[in-house]
Amino acid sequence: MLLTKDLDFKTGHSLNSFEDILIGGFGVHEPKELVILKWVNYEKSKKDLGAETILEHIEVILNGDNPWTNCQLQLYDYSEDYYEKLMF
Repeated sequence: MLLTKDLDFKTGHSLNSFEDILIGGFGVHEPKELVILKWVNYEKSKKDLGAETILEHIEVILNGDNPWTNCQLQLYDYSEDYYEKLMF
């Protein structure tokens, strides 16, 4: 996921930092500009991280209460067979 560019500092590793990056202004998109996130292997992430953690992330991504964000979320799941087909 590339939502920042040419920063002279490191971003945080929390949901609050993630929300700040989704708002924009870090070299890739501006506040209120549409951002489409494509979550590949969503079901694996849900299994590995747990449903509660996933829901917390989705709430941040689709936060309708924040007037500065404009995000859409697309979920994708591909089996290992699919990846193998892509590689050959």
